[in-house]
Amino acid sequence: MVSAVSQSSCLTDFGGLRVLTSLRLKWDEWSDGKQATHSRPRFIHSQRHSSNPTGARYGVLFPTTENKAQKRMPSLLLVVLLVEVAVHLVNTIGATAINNVLWNIYLALPTEVSKQADEKNKLQKEYLAIRRDLKATSSQDQFAKWAKLRRQHDKQLEQLEKTKASHDASKANFDRTAGIIRWCATSGVKFIMPWIYGTEPMFWLPSGWFPYYVEWVLSFPRAPLGSISIVSWQTACAAAVSLFSDAIKAILLFALGARSTQKGPALLIFFGPILLPKAIGYYRRFQATPKSPNPTTGALSPSAIRAISVFCSLSLVFFIFALPPFATENIFYRTASRLQAPTDVLFTRLATLRPGESLTHDDAVLRSKFVNLESRLLYLQYGPDVLISCPFCSTEDPNTYWFYAAPAILKPYIFNLFALSIATSAPFADAWVSRWRSFAATTTVVIAIIELWTTAAYERTPNAKATRYTDIEVLFQIMQTSRCLALGILDAVVATLIWLSATGRMFAKPLSPAARVESVIRQLLTTKSKLSAVGIVKNTSLRDDDLRGHIEDYWTHEGKLMREVMEEREVVEGINDALTRINIRDITRDAEQYALNMFPKPPEPPDDIVIRATGP
Repeated sequence: MVSAVSQSSCLTDFGGLRVLTSLRLKWDEWSDGKQATHSRPRFIHSQRHSSNPTGARYGVLFPTTENKAQKRMPSLLLVVLLVEVAVHLVNTIGATAINNVLWNIYLALPTEVSKQADEKNKLQKEYLAIRRDLKATSSQDQFAKWAKLRRQHDKQLEQLEKTKASHDASKANFDRTAGIIRWCATSGVKFIMPWIYGTEPMFWLPSGWFPYYVEWVLSFPRAPLGSISIVSWQTACAAAVSLFSDAIKAILLFALGARSTQKGPALLIFFGPILLPKAIGYYRRFQATPKSPNPTTGALSPSAIRAISVFCSLSLVFFIFALPPFATENIFYRTASRLQAPTDVLFTRLATLRPGESLTHDDAVLRSKFVNLESRLLYLQYGPDVLISCPFCSTEDPNTYWFYAAPAILKPYIFNLFALSIATSAPFADAWVSRWRSFAATTTVVIAIIELWTTAAYERTPNAKATRYTDIEVLFQIMQTSRCLALGILDAVVATLIWLSATGRMFAKPLSPAARVESVIRQLLTTKSKLSAVGIVKNTSLRDDDLRGHIEDYWTHEGKLMREVMEEREVVEGINDALTRINIRDITRDAEQYALNMFPKPPEPPDDIVIRATGP
């Protein structure tokens, strides 16, 4: 067999090379024995690790396309990845949205379809204008004008329907063509590439790193053993694109929830995929809910105006106090000193900024309180007023500062509760205003509890590591600004809710049955009084000779005018045209039904009563 191999090595034609390859394969199977059935043949190693510049394959020197494939691999890898990204984007955005965008772009081009769309829009505007004029014209008082508008309306409607049908057909053809092109450019390419590049290795695996069956699976279906096939690469790219998309969503959810609490992002990431589709579904159902044809929106009541004025004034006051000029002074920022600056240096700089370059009484007291680093950290947490005024506070028990600062923290919330309780109390407010009292009070209490808890649980030790005054976190200033902003936003929201509910635009409660009955009775009484007034006026006009004469003259002139109009040729043609398109029987039946509804027939007596009445 060895001599056969040596003799075959002299062959140069392609058929001889094929024979040489098969003989080498047999030689490897004979030399390796049973190992050839359980592991990769050794000639594959020569294929993957050969330094032959011509690209030896199966241990034989003949030119192959391996080097060309390796040159194409980076572009092919990138093409497969881009195709998977395109497929994922199309599936995420949706075919309908993509078709609509492409259709709008296509209509912007100077084509016949765009001209047809412009013509349709023009016809639709003209049709709507004619329809509006037709509705505003009375068929009894202005019959000639009504008949002319009716003919124009029917003619315009017929043209519009033809144009719309042609436009819809063009849109359907465009959607079908766009769908075919989109499928061929994404899914079609994804399905065709494995057939074209099925035998091309994407890249080679390191020798001996993976078992034989793993390499066989990764090279499935037609790639060389020990390489990654295009099918495996497509699967990996699809999984990577999906994971990257999920990671982007998780990062967005994390960014949205990172400002609330420390546990918020984890809970948001966990419950976000569950709650977000439900929220979208609720929003779509709310949008699809049929609106009332006649929304009952009314003017504001005096109590609502008064409550809205109070809440808007409070909101404006809190927003003003949230501005920097009203913030409590921070001596570290004022003197541009770091937290570890000596006390003498700190207050010497502060004295140069005071009037007369001398410290005030409060500055002197605060200087005596700065005995160690802990006192400075407590200053950043609770502010200067607490350190200056507290008679029982001590750095050995930092909680005493919180007990002293709690009433000052609650002061704005108590003031806001007092103001809203007066604005929404029964003597000054109606039901539309008082319904938001519990919401405003509860929210105020919740914000106050959150601020108290945040101040008490604040970790002040990180400030001790700050080397610059710009790195210091001043909690008392942050809480002061946040407190004013939160109360201002709350009062503005309550004022908005009162306005929406009082005008009936939102949050309108249905009336009780008794209130609805009372409203209907009141409307009926008003209608009855108007009908009585009309009857009195008509009775007076018929009994008075002068008024009756004016009425007769008016109707005589109206009859003469209508006779002249009815004698015109256009009116006659319009009447004849209308009679050809109108079913007189249906109109007569509708008129009789209307008359019966307005003046129903009295019930007929039973037959036995009629028989006794007609008897002798």
